[in-house]
Amino acid sequence: MRTIVLIPFEPAPQDPVWMKKKHAGRKLTAEEFQMFAQYQFEKELQGLKKKQLEIPGKSTFIRIMDDYHIRKTQCLISHSCAGRNYSVYDGIFDRCGKMNPFEVW
Repeated sequence: MRTIVLIPFEPAPQDPVWMKKKHAGRKLTAEEFQMFAQYQFEKELQGLKKKQLEIPGKSTFIRIMDDYHIRKTQCLISHSCAGRNYSVYDGIFDRCGKMNPFEVW
């Protein structure tokens, strides 16, 4: 004698048309692109909500800002002095450009 177990299930909903087009590599209309952008935003938002982020302490912020001010001062001084200051001209502080102090961290 055989026993057949019937498990109720619902099939997954169909993918939206814009998703099928995107996977096929076809061009989306403006309305479809807006729906795709909304989908991407919601997907990233859900990922960020689930992710545990480490919060830096006060000492970390103080160290970052001190390093930022030292590098900015070195950069400004190096333009008026002879020689090359490699710690200033290489890396994220390249040529005294726009500096974001939190890139160091």
